[in-house]
Amino acid sequence: MTTPRIAFFSPLRPVRSGITDYSHELLPELSARAEVRVVRDEPRHAPLEGVASIALDDFRPLPDEMPVYQIGNSLDHHGFMVPSMGRYPGVLVLHDCCLQYLMLGLTLRRGDWRGLIDTLRPIHGAETPRVARRLLAHTVDPNDLSFAYPLIAASRGVIVHSELARRLVLGWKPDAHVAVIAMGVPLPERRADPAELKRRYGYADSDFVVASISTLAHTKRTEVLVDAVARLAPEHPGLRLLIAGGGGTLSADLKARLRGPLAKVVRWTGWLPAEEYNDFIALADIVADLRFAKGAETSASLTRAIAAGKGALLRAQGTFLEWPDEFTLKIRGGSDEVEEVASALHSMLRDRGRAARMGEAAWQYARAHLTLALAAEKYAAFAAEMIRVPAAPSAIPGTSGQGSPLLAAAFKLSRMLYLQRHYGWSGLRKRLGEELRRRPQGATPS
Repeated sequence: MTTPRIAFFSPLRPVRSGITDYSHELLPELSARAEVRVVRDEPRHAPLEGVASIALDDFRPLPDEMPVYQIGNSLDHHGFMVPSMGRYPGVLVLHDCCLQYLMLGLTLRRGDWRGLIDTLRPIHGAETPRVARRLLAHTVDPNDLSFAYPLIAASRGVIVHSELARRLVLGWKPDAHVAVIAMGVPLPERRADPAELKRRYGYADSDFVVASISTLAHTKRTEVLVDAVARLAPEHPGLRLLIAGGGGTLSADLKARLRGPLAKVVRWTGWLPAEEYNDFIALADIVADLRFAKGAETSASLTRAIAAGKGALLRAQGTFLEWPDEFTLKIRGGSDEVEEVASALHSMLRDRGRAARMGEAAWQYARAHLTLALAAEKYAAFAAEMIRVPAAPSAIPGTSGQGSPLLAAAFKLSRMLYLQRHYGWSGLRKRLGEELRRRPQGATPS
């Protein structure tokens, strides 16, 4: 069998994102099974040791070379590769089926009304102009929509990480070539000693640590977890909540509570180096992720926790429904979500062995289904299969470079008001400051 050729597009270090980490971990295994060139967005991306690479401006596909595009929901991290997707159709690795930040960034954020209409029309049909106006005014939640169709339509094949994502893609484009490949992650060789790690980071051996380990956002429902822990803490003095994540903002009210009455119960770390982040996962008794998973996204942080042998408390929604019940506890998220979470945690506090049993089931599952080697084998096989699918170059909405500065300004003003409603003025300043710091070198404000 001929070794497949792959041109690999992804955010790379020092860019900080979950997909960056995933790509750096996958590439050594993929390079052992395919002839790989990494396409770098210079000067942001550093060359990778041991893997051939080429600058984006110099890239042209080699004969029988399949471009593979790692696409997530960020304009700053993934926008550079979208024009190439139109010029050189390949395999789209769809980490999120919503992609509102990416596609709104390419269209409305740049004042490209026609690009937005072309993005929405294949799915929303006659309703497209009304939906577009509501997006401009921020009177509709973009998390309830999908902006992924143009990228799916431009691709020769699509890789997703869940059955839910596969069904969504085929619902939008029934003739799409879709492969479900589980997100591989590095697997620890041995189980860490939680008690030793708890002592190292200032916890008591007997503390029951619940860890929230994903990037912060208002959709992640952090306040629900805090409220549930606060409700249980008087009865269970050893209960601790660890919020190990950065990248977003907490409301002023929640920050005040964490500095005040909950200071001894809740620890918020912000961004962590990889070693500390993995230590905090390993010391936890259970992890929790209560996000609204509207984009059929796969949580890399949750996958890593499962690989470390941790059970999980999840919201019964989206891709979370696909994780086996042997190591997950799913809540419905009804009218009193705080009470549901508190009840679930209370049951685990009364039976400490349950968390250990869930962790063992997670450990075994990961070694059967979540290895990087297995993911790389399936990537290489799918790329080789898709090389037989004819390429049809096309123009992807938002890549024309045309737009109205007035429309872009109106969208930015509307977005600022939206962020202020969710995060308050201090949160708005922090969020905008983070976006300015993340902007690629040489980029114009958008």
